[in-house]
Amino acid sequence: MMAKASGTDGAGSGETLERRRRLRKYWIIGALFVAGFIGGFTAGFTQADDLFDPAHRWPPALAIGLTAAYLFAVCFGGWLYSRHLDEFERTAKYKAVSAAASSYVIVYPVWLLLWKGGFVPEPMHFVIFLLFTAAMLIASFFYRVR
Repeated sequence: MMAKASGTDGAGSGETLERRRRLRKYWIIGALFVAGFIGGFTAGFTQADDLFDPAHRWPPALAIGLTAAYLFAVCFGGWLYSRHLDEFERTAKYKAVSAAASSYVIVYPVWLLLWKGGFVPEPMHFVIFLLFTAAMLIASFFYRVR
């Protein structure tokens, strides 16, 4: 029997490396998703009745634990994830974050000034966070499919 030539036995070394890079990236995304899910489940399970009540305080251990988990995921997870992006993906992510930041920079000062003038209710932090997140997701999707 004849041995296969090195270039004809399926995927080349570049394709293999790309497949491994993509798999590592999906593992990072999955781990960050699970960490966020656990944090959200814990907050929802322990504070279900008063989750969005601004007058209700959360237990200090829960607040500190969620803050530490969030900072770890954003700082370390973001750094780890960015190591597995190619130039095209990185540029798309930069553009998406810029679009989200632009939505924040436009909406929050306008809302704050109108609130100070007595025209609208006080800015709601959670709504602004959701706006930022939605703008980032929409822009990410746009730059991915265009």
